[in-house]
Amino acid sequence: MTADNACLSCSQKKRRCDRAVPACSTCRRLGRDCHYETLQLALPSRISYQEVPHKLPHRPLPVVQPNHPAAQDTLALSSDGKAARACLACRDAKRRCDKQPPFPSCKRCTRLGLSCIYWNGPNATFTHDTAIPAFAIQRLDAGGNMIFPVPERKEMPMLLHSFIETFGLAPLPVDKGSLAFLLRTSWASHALSDPCSFHATMFSASAHLDAFRGDWNNPVTTYHYTMALRLIREKLAAPNKAPDEGTIACIPTMVFFSSLRGDEKSSQIHKKGLMQLLRARGGLAEFELDGFFAALIPVCVITAAIVFDSELDIPGIDIPPTPVFPPSRLVSAALDRAANRNGYHHLSREAIHIFEDIRSVCTTRDEFLRTQIKTEWRERLRKKFKPGSVHETTVPDKVDAACHAAAMIFFYLLFDDSASDYDDTNSNPLLPTLSTPTTPSTPSTPATSSTHLETLIADLKETLQKTSTDLWIRTSAEAITWISLVGAAVSAPASADRIWFSLRFAQPVGCIRSEGAGLYIACWMLYDWLNSRRKEKMAVVEIA
Repeated sequence: MTADNACLSCSQKKRRCDRAVPACSTCRRLGRDCHYETLQLALPSRISYQEVPHKLPHRPLPVVQPNHPAAQDTLALSSDGKAARACLACRDAKRRCDKQPPFPSCKRCTRLGLSCIYWNGPNATFTHDTAIPAFAIQRLDAGGNMIFPVPERKEMPMLLHSFIETFGLAPLPVDKGSLAFLLRTSWASHALSDPCSFHATMFSASAHLDAFRGDWNNPVTTYHYTMALRLIREKLAAPNKAPDEGTIACIPTMVFFSSLRGDEKSSQIHKKGLMQLLRARGGLAEFELDGFFAALIPVCVITAAIVFDSELDIPGIDIPPTPVFPPSRLVSAALDRAANRNGYHHLSREAIHIFEDIRSVCTTRDEFLRTQIKTEWRERLRKKFKPGSVHETTVPDKVDAACHAAAMIFFYLLFDDSASDYDDTNSNPLLPTLSTPTTPSTPSTPATSSTHLETLIADLKETLQKTSTDLWIRTSAEAITWISLVGAAVSAPASADRIWFSLRFAQPVGCIRSEGAGLYIACWMLYDWLNSRRKEKMAVVEIA
C-alpha cells in the first residue's frame, strides 16, 4: 500500500520517497516519524471486497492529543513570536498566513474550521481545539500508531477514514459546532476509546457505502451492526447502572440506516428504544457533549420519519403543527450565506434570483410582486407540460439547473391548479378557462398531477446526479438541504426516490451550525408543508 504523494520530510529535503505507508523507507532507516500532508492511499489492483469494503481515497484528520509526542515538539518561532513558516493549510492553498503559533490556530484556519498544522523538521505541531474538552482529539492516519479499542480487522482503517470524510466531511470547510464538525473531532476520538461506539462508527461508514451501492448484504456491515447491538444490550442490561451518553449515541445510527434500507420494522424498534432512553434522561436538553445530541438525534429521527412518512416525536422538543404557509428559513439562510460570500460559500446570480422568488412568495406582502412571480413560474410550468412538446432546460450550470428543477416542484405544489390548467388550450393560465368546443375524434390520455410530479422528480434527480456533495458543500449547504427536502417530500413514502433524496439531505444539513434543534425543526416544517401539499394534489387525482 502506497501514498500518492511524497512524505513531508522527503519533500522538504527534496529527496526521493518510495511513499510507503505507514512510513517510507528513508524515514524508517533514519528512525524518524513519517507524515503525509494529504494522504491518499493507492490500493493494490488485486484486492477483494471482503478485505477492503471500498476503494475510495481518503484524507486524514490532522489533529492530535495534547500529550502526543508531536505536540511536545518546540515550534521554531521568529523574533516577533510568530511561527517561522506558514501553516500547511495556507501553504497548500497559497494564501497569506498570519503564522500564529499553537495554540490557537491561524486566523484563516479558524475562520474556515480547518486544522492548523505547522511543519517543524521531521515532526509537525498540531493545534488542539480547547472548545471541546469532553474528548481528547487524536490524529487519525494510516500509520502504525493507531490503536483500536477492539481486535483489528483489515477494513477498520479504511472505514474510519470513510466515516471522517463522509459524515465529518473532512477536509471540507464546515461550521464550527455543526454536527459534521463534532463527528470529525469529538465523536471520532471517543470511538477510538469505546468498543461499542467504535463498532457503531464502523457500521455507519460501511452502511453508508452500502446505501450508495444498493448492496445490503455486506458481511462487514452485518458484523459491526451485530457487535454494536450486542454491546448496547449488555450495557442496557447492567444492573443498577444507567447507560452512558456514548452508548445512547450509538442508537440513532441504527434508526437512520434501518430507514435507508427501507426496513421500517427495525427502524421503529430502534426508535422506540431511543425515545424511552431520552424520556428516562429527562429529554434531549439534559444531554451534554457540546450540543452533539441536539444535532445527531434530530437528524437521524427526522430522516426516518421522512422516509416512512410517519409522525415526528422527540422528547424535549415541541413539534409544531403542519404550517399553513411554506416555511422560508432555509431559503433565507442560503441567501444570507450568499450575501456574505464567506470562503467557498456562494451562489450564482441565477440561483440567487430563484431563491429570492421563493422567499418573496413566502414572506412578502406586496401582492403585485407575488402575482408577478407566480405568473412567471406558472408560464414555465405550462411550457414544461405542454402536450406534444419536449421542454429542455436552458440553465447551463449544474447547480443552477438543480435549483431551477427544485423550484419548479415548489411552485407546482404552491399553486392550487389542477393538471388540466397546464394544458395549452389557454395561453394565459391566470385567466379563467374558456368553454371551447372539443372534438372527441382525437382521444388522448389526460395528464394528472401524479404524472406531472413524476416528471419533475425525474428532472430534479437527473440534475443532482450531475453534481457532487463536495460541490454543494462548497457552494451552499443550505441550498442543497432545501433541494433534497423538496425531492424527498414529493416522492412516494418508502420509495427508492425518497430514500435517495433523504440520504442526500442528511450530509449537508450536518454542515450547518444550529443553536439547539431549531434548524432541524425548520427542516421538518418545510418537509411537512411540502408533504401535505403533495397529498392534496394526489387527493384531487383520486377524487377525479
